[in-house]
Amino acid sequence: MKPVKRKYKISDGTLIQTSDDIISSATRDAVELAPYGITAVSMTMIAGLRTAFNDTPTDNELMGDMIDATAARNTKAEEVRNAIHPIATRIKVKFGEESGKYRGLGIELLSQQDAGQLYRTGGAVVRRSTLYLPDLPGLTLAEINALQTKVGELDTLINTQIDAVKNRDIAVDDRIKKGNELYKAIVDLAEFGKSAWLNVNESKYNDYVINEVQKKAAQVVEGNLASGQIINLSVADVAAITELSAEPMGNSLQIYFSTNPTDYPNGFQQPIGDGNTGDFVAGAIGFAEGVRERLMLYNPGPNLLTYKVVVEA
Repeated sequence: MKPVKRKYKISDGTLIQTSDDIISSATRDAVELAPYGITAVSMTMIAGLRTAFNDTPTDNELMGDMIDATAARNTKAEEVRNAIHPIATRIKVKFGEESGKYRGLGIELLSQQDAGQLYRTGGAVVRRSTLYLPDLPGLTLAEINALQTKVGELDTLINTQIDAVKNRDIAVDDRIKKGNELYKAIVDLAEFGKSAWLNVNESKYNDYVINEVQKKAAQVVEGNLASGQIINLSVADVAAITELSAEPMGNSLQIYFSTNPTDYPNGFQQPIGDGNTGDFVAGAIGFAEGVRERLMLYNPGPNLLTYKVVVEA
């Protein structure tokens, strides 16, 4: 599904403030705006759009949920690794490091396995160690069951983290949709206000002028990204020739465009070192009209990073 595109370039906070100013002026000028079909009912509708937009969760809130879910998943993953090691060591010593029984566990580079791989590896260790239990002195069924419990908990936390990512993307699209509706209503109302006061009262006419300079400003997105986390940034009006820059602090960063909001690096990604600034043209990092339009960031770890992305107007 294609992402919802922003039809306004001012920030969400500026849109709220602009809406408040226009609504206040229109309420004052109810008599002058009546010939344009602006009634108490229509003003209530516009105020409702403003409230609905204002009540949508911010990116900071949703990012907090994603960071917490990712941290919980990563903590459980480390518990699974720690529970696998003593069981796998017994199998290695008993049957040999080159044996099929040991190599079949799939624990090579265990520390580098992501949560999904680790879930499958943990399940394999549970099955194999249960099968070999009579041949493994000191290993108990309780120890195997404890690992199985942790693997199940990891599976739940993987799903929770994925849901947090999905919920964030759904909420972003919902916020943009509500912002577009509010922006159109405010622009239309402002046009009526300017028409009502044109060549009548310059001061009141100016009350309905939306700052065009702000509308053409670059889009700036800032936030935090946990180790192993991806994020789909909410930006608008990107084309293949759009210039953008990104600066990570605390860890390196990968930036790219993708088709879906949950896509990990796909071959178009470009790395940016900690403390450096990467400057790109959107087409060079994968943007394709109607195909790959979502701007993505990926933190390969191991640290939490702070990012700043600027998309030129």
